[in-house]
Amino acid sequence: MAARLPELRVGLSPVWGGGFLAIAVVDLWLYSTTGQSLQLGLAAVMGLVGVSHLLGSLLVIHGETIELKNPLGMTLKTFTIESPNDLVIEGRKLWIRIGDGKKKISGLMANGAHWKKLAEAIAAAKQDAA
Repeated sequence: MAARLPELRVGLSPVWGGGFLAIAVVDLWLYSTTGQSLQLGLAAVMGLVGVSHLLGSLLVIHGETIELKNPLGMTLKTFTIESPNDLVIEGRKLWIRIGDGKKKISGLMANGAHWKKLAEAIAAAKQDAA
């Protein structure tokens, strides 16, 4: 039996989520001082984006399946791999070999600790497959 990746969730960076929430607070302050409803609308949108970044996932891994998610939790793309050798992490990029081609997933928005766990899980699965 081929080595499999463990069930793993790679969340979005809390730094980005905190940044969006900070913008929402500034927009609320601007609304309280100016009374412009545009600022209230922007605060609501930035607050929603901030919370979705704090709670959302970038990747969800289930054995041979990798799901690329948007911050609201919707699956954008699903990749199926044959073995852990189809995966390579280079810094903040995940390369997935699919047939004769390669697809790149940027980890720029990923939680750093989760990205490190993903790299460790890929290395361990590759070692188990050897």
